[in-house]
Amino acid sequence: MTTKLHLRVIGNGLPVQIELSPGQMNDQPMAELLLNELPPGADVIADKGYDADWIRDLIEDQNCTAHIPPKSNRYDGITYSKAKYKKRNLIERCFNKLKQFRHIATRYDRSALNYLAMVKIACLRLWLRFYESAAKHYFGRLLGLPSVTGFPNRIFNDSWVVGSWRADHGKVGRRTRTLAEAVP
Repeated sequence: MTTKLHLRVIGNGLPVQIELSPGQMNDQPMAELLLNELPPGADVIADKGYDADWIRDLIEDQNCTAHIPPKSNRYDGITYSKAKYKKRNLIERCFNKLKQFRHIATRYDRSALNYLAMVKIACLRLWLRFYESAAKHYFGRLLGLPSVTGFPNRIFNDSWVVGSWRADHGKVGRRTRTLAEAVP
């Protein structure tokens, strides 16, 4: 009895879309939910588990570019940007932040609805933590206090990330394939 958590995360590491699926289910069907309504011109970054023609077609139909490394058994020459592929770590960092909440990492809930509610509360806490530090920065500037270098870039970053993580009952979840989208 396991559950997979699928997230869509913006460039500052904050989740904006949350989906649950059974743990034994493949990630590819959930990719369709997470890849709907992409902004035009987005760069979609994913790992080899998402190397499917229908996913590439879904991305290209929305005028976006796929940066997915090909599987080892694929023979046609598919290229991707390794520099953009490195942005995939944003989803991993978001899952690590969520795993700091013990209730999410170990999944004590029997009901998927209760587990989803706890995940949403944890995501809300991540958003509140971010905006608390943003408010401190803003009001600190108004009061003439020294600012954090590069902090405004953290607020106005337009990149997106999508991915999944598997939570086992009573165990710390294992990392699974992730899918990321970065807006130029």
